[in-house]
Amino acid sequence: MTIQATPQLAVNDKGKYLEVWKKQADGSWKAIYDCFSSDLPMTPPPQPDTARK
Repeated sequence: MTIQATPQLAVNDKGKYLEVWKKQADGSWKAIYDCFSSDLPMTPPPQPDTARK
């Protein structure tokens, strides 16, 4: 999956997704739950600035 985060930045990701659909009274279907779980490792948090001011 490619997510266009900004016009200049595209993020490629791989993972799994789940969708739950519910049939409505009129016979149509409505998505009631949608989630994504990435298989890629998390990016490390930024290092704290340890320089004294």
